[in-house]
Amino acid sequence: LQRGDYDKVASAAEQLLQRCPTFAPALNNRSEAWFRLGRIDLAIADVRRVLEFDANNFHALSNLARYLFLAGRSEEAVETARRLTDCKSTSPDLYVKQAEALVFLADWPCVLNALHQAESRDDLAHGADGGLLYHLAGVAAAELGQLDVARKHWKRAVKLGLVSSWAKHNLDDLRLPIGEQNGPWAYPIDYWIPRPVFDRLIAGMEQAGPKAKDADVRRRVRRFLGQHPYIERILPHLLELGDPIAKEFVVRLASLAETPSFFAALRDFAFGRRGPDRLRHQAAMVLVEAGQLASGRQRLWCEGELRELALMRYEITPEPLHALPKEIERLAQKARDAIRSQDGELAESLLVEAMQQRPDDPSLQYNRAVAILLQGREKEAMSLVRDIHARYPDYLFARVRLAEDAVKRRDFDAARSLLDPLMERNRFHQSEFAAMCNANIELLAARGDKDGARIWFDMWQRTDSNDPRAKQWNSRLDKRGFLGRFFAE
Repeated sequence: LQRGDYDKVASAAEQLLQRCPTFAPALNNRSEAWFRLGRIDLAIADVRRVLEFDANNFHALSNLARYLFLAGRSEEAVETARRLTDCKSTSPDLYVKQAEALVFLADWPCVLNALHQAESRDDLAHGADGGLLYHLAGVAAAELGQLDVARKHWKRAVKLGLVSSWAKHNLDDLRLPIGEQNGPWAYPIDYWIPRPVFDRLIAGMEQAGPKAKDADVRRRVRRFLGQHPYIERILPHLLELGDPIAKEFVVRLASLAETPSFFAALRDFAFGRRGPDRLRHQAAMVLVEAGQLASGRQRLWCEGELRELALMRYEITPEPLHALPKEIERLAQKARDAIRSQDGELAESLLVEAMQQRPDDPSLQYNRAVAILLQGREKEAMSLVRDIHARYPDYLFARVRLAEDAVKRRDFDAARSLLDPLMERNRFHQSEFAAMCNANIELLAARGDKDGARIWFDMWQRTDSNDPRAKQWNSRLDKRGFLGRFFAE
């Protein structure tokens, strides 16, 4: 079981049960193996078998309460948990098993009571199991608003080991600004959804490939959810009680599945206070893009306050928004190729020729400014950009370049005033949207708002994951967890 050889657990347990059909540890451990293989039905059957000959086996009761909860059978889970809290035993493991199950049910007072009962006994396990109990008590205290008590319990858990990394992550989370906090969590995501189940999903996505059509992706995701129906039932709990990876997983999967249960869970999450601002904003954008939430301004929690935020649904197109006559477009394309090759002198000569036929086109004028900049004539180039913006305030690239220049000068208010009007547009060429995303990321990163920068990066990734600038930002912004391969699709 510890090595993850779950099929071998079933075989070894069967050999033990042939010699002793009422050997509870074999059934309890096999039940956990079945759960980690995604077979909750078989897991429940094994622990019920234990309870038939040992009604007060607290290991079986703890496991059963958890399995029933994850299977969406909440009333049965609560009744099983009541039997668990009524159990009497001389084993110090009783209180750990009580807390393990009660955390899933969010029965925080009873979790703290389990620690109190354990501490009142001289034989409390102060080792690995004691560390887990203190960690779970820390989560319970934090959920009840007792942050000083939570810190004390988590610090004790760090010293006792086993789950010290879980406790440390929770302590670190409390030190973050309120808009970046995930919130207390007891278990990593693979305690909710076993790793082999994730592997099946990732394998299905990899088979589809990066160029798969949206309909094919949705079909594969929905097929996976049909094979593991309990996942949809625990979505609200993952968003409320899950670790950072669990929350990321639900939001990302929701954008692919597009089912009513996902949308309902995302709506509650987006308009709630749990989780980082960036991820709740992303959840809201998934709803907007799916037509489940009106585009425009919505009141969301941000940095601990309710604020009006713009949730815009953008149409991104590869088609040119402003066509040039064929001969002028030929010269403009040669100039753009020269710019990409860093040949500013050639690009400028081509653009001057094109401007003789179309002197009032802002795109030709702006590209000439870029060509001049490549030749090291920065003051002249920026003077041209300012002139273009003054004459054509709706021309995006000049506005964005001035905003980027303001960021370099640390004039963040000027940069924001230049970029904000662009939020009211709803249609962009791919290159325009990339430029707007890059400028917003530069501004937010310079201000130290990494979560805000990640919001824009996520939008950029959804429209064009191959832009070299986006790839550079990916290396500068925080990476995701062990589901990175999946989120990168």
